[in-house]
Amino acid sequence: MPTLPDSREARITFFEIHLPVWQADPAAIGLDAALVAQLAQETAEARAALEAASAARQASKSATQYLYDRSDRMSRTGGAAIDTIRAFAKASGDVEVYSLAQIPAPAAPTPAPARIIHV
Repeated sequence: MPTLPDSREARITFFEIHLPVWQADPAAIGLDAALVAQLAQETAEARAALEAASAARQASKSATQYLYDRSDRMSRTGGAAIDTIRAFAKASGDVEVYSLAQIPAPAAPTPAPARIIHV
């Protein structure tokens, strides 16, 4: 079984837990004080980077939700505007309205398919 955990977050936590012990008397466990100080600095930087990455992921999720909310709202308002244009074109009988609005006119109705009657 490996001493270091697999995940980055678990490794950061591992060193955060062990560093106080290692800093107390590095020579007693065969470590150099400078190495332990460097490891402490790197562990603090890794924790800060982990927290920054987590905050960035959360900000991305929030921004994405904001995008979805705003684009859904826009689609509802825009859809209502298109319905109003179509109703105006129909009420006025002026098919030019579709061209002016730069939206497609409704397709011409097609005949229903022939029904097959089984006897």
